[in-house]
Amino acid sequence: MSNGKILIADFSQSGKLIEYDDTGKNVVILQTSSKPYDLSEIDTDRIAVSYPFANWIEILNIKKNTIEKKIGCKQSCYGLSYHNGRLFTVVKERGIVIMDTNGTRLQTIKIDTTYVCVITATEDKLYYTVQDQQTVNCCNFEGETIWIFKNKSRNFLAGLTVDNNQNVYVLSLGSYNLTLIQHDGETE
Repeated sequence: MSNGKILIADFSQSGKLIEYDDTGKNVVILQTSSKPYDLSEIDTDRIAVSYPFANWIEILNIKKNTIEKKIGCKQSCYGLSYHNGRLFTVVKERGIVIMDTNGTRLQTIKIDTTYVCVITATEDKLYYTVQDQQTVNCCNFEGETIWIFKNKSRNFLAGLTVDNNQNVYVLSLGSYNLTLIQHDGETE
């Protein structure tokens, strides 16, 4: 988070949002309306959270511990990213859905989302993992592939973020690795 705290959607264990301070001390556990899969910071007070078993996204005010908005999805919504007023989410059997924070759908990028669970967005690119292929994919907002990175030693790609230089960091739970992929998608 921009305030230095770490907020984790504990999908596999407690089904709650867990907040840690910058020293790693557990600060608070936030109750949620369902089992959260992913989250993205909107601003210092608000986050977006995806709930694949409930087929919705919530905008939560974490300062007030309130739900500001509940956005329904037609299918399970997994990976979630916020950038420049837009939410990007992986909706199974639909593609990558781009919407505003009121839930107005702006665009759907048609890709096969069967094995896509995590996503992150930047100014002009989307990055997502494809589990069965063990790849990190980079595309533009029209869904056109820019590059695909594959490394067979990585499995269960579960976390993804991009820095200001467009370098990609991907977490592999199966091999317990954090991989840095250069902005060109070709080198580690």
